[in-house]
Amino acid sequence: MPSFVVVVDRNRGVGGCVGTVARVVPSAQGFDAYVLTAKHCVVDEHGQRVRVGVAIPAAGDEIQAIRSPVFDATVVYMASEDHLSTAGTVVWQSGDWAILRVRTPTPWPVASLYLGDPEQALEPGEQVSLLAYTDRAYRAPRPKLKPHEHPFRWTGVPPEIEQAGHSGAPLVHNGEVFAIFTGATENSYNCQFLCKARWPTKLRFVSVATIRSQAAALGFELLSK
Repeated sequence: MPSFVVVVDRNRGVGGCVGTVARVVPSAQGFDAYVLTAKHCVVDEHGQRVRVGVAIPAAGDEIQAIRSPVFDATVVYMASEDHLSTAGTVVWQSGDWAILRVRTPTPWPVASLYLGDPEQALEPGEQVSLLAYTDRAYRAPRPKLKPHEHPFRWTGVPPEIEQAGHSGAPLVHNGEVFAIFTGATENSYNCQFLCKARWPTKLRFVSVATIRSQAAALGFELLSK
């Protein structure tokens, strides 16, 4: 059982984003798992919270046909204001994160979280990976959910990172989650018109350090494993 999960839109029954199990505590009903994901995965275009659930997919699960149990999830904390800081091809975002609480009968594995500040510590060229369940390679004959990783060198902008279903996905360095993926900036409209193609030029992330700091201000302590 992995420590990253699929965030499910309960109204549509679709697995659309990724989450990271960051903390688990005992509760009267069993255990409470706290899951990090992107804020835009749990709110609509008007900023209203949508009904979401969390699942750990098994073999045979599909994006629109999840047979594994889907647990109800409650948004307990999320960012309010957004600020962007650009460093080359990396855009650090502060306002696109949310923490979900999921009631589970057994404790889920917890991811190891990076304790430092990746904005200062990560050097270009270091090996990192994005963990996800959906991918263009798994869409035929029907879109499947399959755990996999996309390894790449830090500050690189490989096109496979920007995909539907990768929002909220954890970024891992040396086995520790240091950020979540929130989106990308694409080449300009003029370039798209002339080149007849689109591709990402910058990738957006929210660091775990930012989430930890903002969550602490809201009264929630985000602990590493």
